Amino acid sequence: MAFDSGMKLAAAPFVAVLAFAALALSPEKAAAHGNTIDLNVWCQAVHNKGGIKLPGDRKWKARYNSRKKRWDCVLPKGFGFNKILSEVVKPLNLVAACGKWGGSRKVHYHEGMNVKAASSVHCGKHDGTVKRGHDKPTKLRFCNRSSYAEVSAAYVYWDRRKGRGGWTSEGWWTIKRGDCKQTTVPGGPSGRPYSGDVYVFGENNATQWGGKDAHFCINSGKNFTLTTSDKIGCGGVYKKVGMTKLKVSPGENSWSFR
Repeated sequence: MAFDSGMKLAAAPFVAVLAFAALALSPEKAAAHGNTIDLNVWCQAVHNKGGIKLPGDRKWKARYNSRKKRWDCVLPKGFGFNKILSEVVKPLNLVAACGKWGGSRKVHYHEGMNVKAASSVHCGKHDGTVKRGHDKPTKLRFCNRSSYAEVSAAYVYWDRRKGRGGWTSEGWWTIKRGDCKQTTVPGGPSGRPYSGDVYVFGENNATQWGGKDAHFCINSGKNFTLTTSDKIGCGGVYKKVGMTKLKVSPGENSWSFR
């Protein structure tokens, strides 16, 4: 039988919501771990002196100072009673901002080290930059595009959950012709979504959709979850079958049985 696969990486912008503000990152090529804070809101909170704020009042904003290589809080030029109000610039204390709102007094940068972008400023320990969409869980969708009325799908993933470690096989998802069913591939103990290889298998009373990439144990009789399924002995209702490898990433991934 023929089968194919297709993947779609979700590219929705990563949004970090804090008690004081929400900062939506622009659709850059990468996303970063760590806490983001709204630098504009920080500048307003630190430098506003209270009082009544009227529509059109000047508001403090964050701006990167390329000459001094630092972030500043800036009150833009405006107009008062019969006079022009000049721009006011004060240094932005990133350590204090992260300590107050970001949960850590450590500061680092992401997005290709583009320190001029507010979205690059992150609070906490630097733990890597990842492709956009890695904040989303890893979804695997099975679709029955075959001529058969039903296909039962199973798959295997590298189980990163605490106390496990090894290849875990799971099944079954019974899919009617023309339909799809979706599952979430379990991530690791740190909360990061799954990224890497999985192995896919399908069968019904008439045929099998297997492969030669690797062999794992499954339960042919009922729903199952088998840990270390590449190493355990298979007998009785269990059998070892060949599966086909599919590389998945956080976001939506799909596999079609043909």
